[in-house]
Amino acid sequence: MQCFTFLLIVILQNILANCLKMITFVLFTKNQFNMSKNRIIVFFSSIALLVAITFIHFGCKHDPPLFSNICFESEVLPIFQNNCTNSSCHNQQDRIADIVLTTFDNIMAAGIKPHDAKGSKVYKAITGGGESAMPPKGKLTGTQIALIYSWIQNGAENTTGCSIVDSIPTVECDTTNVKYSTVISPLFTSVCLSCHGSGSDADFSSYSALSDYLSGDSQTLLNDINYVSGSTHMPPSGKLDSCSIKKITIWIHAGYPGN
Repeated sequence: MQCFTFLLIVILQNILANCLKMITFVLFTKNQFNMSKNRIIVFFSSIALLVAITFIHFGCKHDPPLFSNICFESEVLPIFQNNCTNSSCHNQQDRIADIVLTTFDNIMAAGIKPHDAKGSKVYKAITGGGESAMPPKGKLTGTQIALIYSWIQNGAENTTGCSIVDSIPTVECDTTNVKYSTVISPLFTSVCLSCHGSGSDADFSSYSALSDYLSGDSQTLLNDINYVSGSTHMPPSGKLDSCSIKKITIWIHAGYPGN
């Protein structure tokens, strides 16, 4: 829903305030008006109050920022692969709800309307606007949603073989305060726990389990997430975005603290 103008919101807020004053005045005044006038004033004031509350509550929802030069292959596809195609989800084998999100054609068939993000079933799902919000284990980040939104609004093209352009402001990848509790844990929970949960050979389900794994050979994990030749590419569904890799690298090089 498009955002109403600031002026309209201010006017409606003033109406709300004045209605409250009028209702309070009428209800507690015995001699200024007769009962019929009181009822009329209260009636119309209540209607104005209801309209004002409705507009103020629903009138302003901002769209995500619109980025340009979005590369589907390197910026959009990894978001779907890392968050939507894990075990028992929208991969080629499980096909939950008969939806597959592993390739451009699959994603388009799942409900993408070029130039109309809000009319696209996939976008409604990831923003909580559909019948069920996706991914079920945690909402995508603001940047990820903005990338998908921008890709759709710009035509939802199958751009491949392109390098990541500076479509996202540098400030979007904030590496100044990379903590396990607020950055690393949510990241691993989102993309790793479907394979590396509690009891698995490489358990990433808690800080103690992850730190024990890293104490053995942290470089192996770094090689894996960077898709170094000869390594076990992790996640297998698709390489993490550069910002996530940078945050994990910084955290590991800092001694992987449990803050």
